[in-house]
Amino acid sequence: MADQMGRIAGKVSAEDVRQVNRKMLRKLKRNKGMRDKKEARVFVIVDGHEVFCSDRKKCPRCLERTIETKKGEKIQYYHRIVMATLICGGEVYHLDAEMQEGGEDEVACAVRCLECVIRDYGRSFDAVLADGLYARAPFFKMCLRHGKGVMAVLKDDRREVMKDAQGLMEGMTADQWEEDGVVYRCWDIEGFKSWDTMDGTPVRVVRTVETRLVKRQLTKKVEMEITEWWWVTTISKETLSGPGVVTAGHRRWAIENEGFNELVNEWYADHLYKHDTTAMLVIWLLLFVSYNLFHAFIRLNLKPQIRFGKTIRYWVDQIKADFYTWPPGEIIPNTS
Repeated sequence: MADQMGRIAGKVSAEDVRQVNRKMLRKLKRNKGMRDKKEARVFVIVDGHEVFCSDRKKCPRCLERTIETKKGEKIQYYHRIVMATLICGGEVYHLDAEMQEGGEDEVACAVRCLECVIRDYGRSFDAVLADGLYARAPFFKMCLRHGKGVMAVLKDDRREVMKDAQGLMEGMTADQWEEDGVVYRCWDIEGFKSWDTMDGTPVRVVRTVETRLVKRQLTKKVEMEITEWWWVTTISKETLSGPGVVTAGHRRWAIENEGFNELVNEWYADHLYKHDTTAMLVIWLLLFVSYNLFHAFIRLNLKPQIRFGKTIRYWVDQIKADFYTWPPGEIIPNTS
């Protein structure tokens, strides 16, 4: 199987696979299969993932870094991919990806990826969502230049905009609400122009302190857990409320859970079928098509009554069993 995947990746171009994914997602949207949530913005999440790492194997396009070991410094070779995922309410669709090239960092690679996503899917989303690494002026400006809002985790307390927000929020009364057992205290201020490299473009800062009760696995004790989050965004309060920002900010984990984790653990995306950056990209794009098609089939062709109480793994096993046991030449009945 690995050899077959390697041969396929070596003969298929990335643009061919992108075209298949584009046609499929556009048809899905035309057929009302991609349900829009009117009360929420539609976001594209971008993030990077390391797909290969070795101390020995390398190719001409491998990225390199120096690491410390017990025997001293040594060079490590690796590849990283940046992918873009669309979230629409509770639905997730993988759109595109790019391999990070030598001489560029993850954010520069994400900009290349987003340029293609905006070209191909620009009308399908409103804003871009990213982690703290992407809270940079060039990234924000690129999104604004294309008419897209942008939102990122704010981590670096050395930023002037964060210092200004901290000073103002100390004298403010936080908004408070409770949802799914979590108590939220939220501070939300817009109009900050102290981010120098944004050339006067105002940004909005949202901070939350979240309190929940958690049961520890080891001790079985129920303890109170308090977490704090900061976000910086160009999206105004009129467009997205404070609770909306908080919900969107936490939905950023979709690219980790439904993205990297599922693709790696269930679809074997990290397996090195062929040590070539073009082949790696093709494999990931093929898996995007497979992922989108599979989850669309489960959601749109199986009624909720049939899906109730059954996991995704159950339907995977059913499909696999049909390949092995169904009599050849017969049409599989529609169980929906």
